[in-house]
Amino acid sequence: MHKRFAAALLLSACPLIAGFDDPAPAPQPIDVGFVVRNTDFFAHNFSTDPQVLFFRSGSFVTWRVLQPGATFTSTYARQALDGLRLEVARLENGLWLTSGNYELGAVCDSGADAIWVQRGLQPASWRELGSILTQITTEATALPEWLPMPTVNESTPPLQPLHIPVVNPVDRPQGDIPPVLDDKPLPPV
Repeated sequence: MHKRFAAALLLSACPLIAGFDDPAPAPQPIDVGFVVRNTDFFAHNFSTDPQVLFFRSGSFVTWRVLQPGATFTSTYARQALDGLRLEVARLENGLWLTSGNYELGAVCDSGADAIWVQRGLQPASWRELGSILTQITTEATALPEWLPMPTVNESTPPLQPLHIPVVNPVDRPQGDIPPVLDDKPLPPV
């Protein structure tokens, strides 16, 4: 009798004991997702905080502020990605929390479908290729200490592409224009 009573008491207490277990922590949300293709760049802010995209090539640095839910797009020639680095950052409690550096030429050449930057004190980055997610390691932050903190309301000039030579012929060679078509009816079939 005592065994049955103890078993009933234990079974009735099990849900209460199981309820005190520490549940698995929820994964951190995604702050920014971006796609780098041969001629297109897309970035979307999935978070509820403004995110800043810092683009750096050599000593030249420019940034774009992404409001919550905003998307930034840009087009360029593939050569413009060589030596271009991206860093995703947000200002939290007076400290810049950054994703680290992404070398955009290497990201483009990797064939990644998207790069996902996860929230955290040291944000994790994930590469999506097909249906497979792989955590990637970024290079250390390269934000200069003297860089002014961009304000969310600040309007920055558009990102200027690196120098790309364009051929613009002045004298067209003979025969470089389409032929003149006459208004003659087509022959019967």
